[in-house]
Amino acid sequence: MVEGSLTCASTLVPAPWFMETAHLQKRHPSADIGVHMTLAEYETYRWRSMTGEPSLHAPDGGMWRDVASVVEHVSAADAALELSAQVEHALASGIDVTHLDTHMGAVMHPRYLPAYVDLAIEFKLPVLHPAQRAAAGGAWRRRGGLRRSDGEARRARLAAARQLHRPDAERDRPEDKERRFRELFAGLRPGLTHFLVHPGKGGDELDAMTGRLPASREGVRDLSQPGAARVL
Repeated sequence: MVEGSLTCASTLVPAPWFMETAHLQKRHPSADIGVHMTLAEYETYRWRSMTGEPSLHAPDGGMWRDVASVVEHVSAADAALELSAQVEHALASGIDVTHLDTHMGAVMHPRYLPAYVDLAIEFKLPVLHPAQRAAAGGAWRRRGGLRRSDGEARRARLAAARQLHRPDAERDRPEDKERRFRELFAGLRPGLTHFLVHPGKGGDELDAMTGRLPASREGVRDLSQPGAARVL
């Protein structure tokens, strides 16, 4: 971001290294940083919620490990309190919150979508609504929770306010990334495009955190280095 090959990022507020993001924002006030709203986390990389509500936590005290467990255990009220606390804490820590997006897609569940959307409206922020998560919403709706019309009404309010953006999903093999990225950029049309990537530095730490993802994330990092292939 500082060197210009990436133009924005988002931060996990409950995560252990969140304050590094706050320090980055202080050193670079123009950095475009949003909140990566989280209700879940990986198997071994653990943290607690901001609010401490019991339903937000697995038996080991960390947040739930997958979206299915979140849906099984976390109430809409507790999720709404937590998401609000994440935005408020980011602002209080000096993050110039520029948008909202979602970690592991958990807030796309109809039970939690109203709080996510309402925060975007309250703080007048763009909000990411990934198309693949919207498609999965049909299965979630059939299991109960929020009525479809409620979620669609909120999405309509966002669309009318021009706050609703849908990024393209990108899950190609590491060796196919440069080709695929070039194809995506070649086909861009006029308008706002949010190109979502997960650059990461490979090694033991990333291997332990993300399992099968390190090679993919290191490949993205290589492509997004200033002076590299410069496809981003």
